[in-house]
Amino acid sequence: MRTSLLLVGLALGSFVCVSGCEPKKSSISGKAGSQAGHGHEADAHAGHDHGAHGPNGGHLEHFEASGAHFEWAHDDATHKLSIFFDELVSAGAKIESVKIDVVSGNETKAFALEKDDTAKIAGSVFSIASEELMTLLDASGTDAKGVQSKLLVMIDGKEQSCMLKHDDGHKH
Repeated sequence: MRTSLLLVGLALGSFVCVSGCEPKKSSISGKAGSQAGHGHEADAHAGHDHGAHGPNGGHLEHFEASGAHFEWAHDDATHKLSIFFDELVSAGAKIESVKIDVVSGNETKAFALEKDDTAKIAGSVFSIASEELMTLLDASGTDAKGVQSKLLVMIDGKEQSCMLKHDDGHKH
């Protein structure tokens, strides 16, 4: 009896180890950027976390002050970054301006994002194509002495912010 339970346990353990995480095709069209999401079953991956991915295959984040959610996705081939405010705009908010400030040492660079007129929900997607910004985002972290990227968004006359850190690394 113990031997058969041991064999069943080994078989299940082997299945989980072999199955791993399979990449999922991106749901982002070339116009909105393409960051492939990951096909995950919540129960099968209870032991590790890859971060949340949104409906556009991007990174889910929230603003520090309000807690409102947004998604950001990138296409490394075209150096395009897109930020999706679908939830906020659907709830009636107006996104007035979007920029990313990148601080490195004593230098700050500002990158203004433009409204994407092809968005399904008018006024909900802002984007920029910039190889420099994508390089800086790749270097961004949480160390105050290193490169830091901060998203600044004016929503209905109030500024909201969020630190952006690009991390697509898988840790198994």
